Amino acid sequence: MWRATGLYIRASSVPVVCNDLPLVSNFKTILFADDTVLSLSANSMHELTTKINQKLESVDNWLKNNKLSLNYSKTQYMLFTKQNEYIDTNFNVQINNHLLSRTECVKYFGVISDDKLIWKPHITLVKNKFLKRQV
Repeated sequence: MWRATGLYIRASSVPVVCNDLPLVSNFKTILFADDTVLSLSANSMHELTTKINQKLESVDNWLKNNKLSLNYSKTQYMLFTKQNEYIDTNFNVQINNHLLSRTECVKYFGVISDDKLIWKPHITLVKNKFLKRQV
């Protein structure tokens, strides 16, 4: 199973108008303040590429209809896979003809998640914080 997540949408007035985004996007959606995480899974990379780009079109339409804009430089995606699984480097995610950048880890709610779900970046962060307090 392939899973893409990590599309972060920042826009003004989001708490007022954002409640219906999960209904129009068909993504699993997590909303918090001005951050939005959209999650989608598929059985193959080809299926994921097709589904995600089609569904992002509906997100783009929703943004335009609600007079909101997306900061493309802050919008990223992350692919979750098994540790030894190959990722096609030609995987492209775009919205409104803007190619989104891929990230291998993201900090959300103070927890660093990585694309292999091995938690090494988060463990390192917690360890370093602990060691600083010991000095």
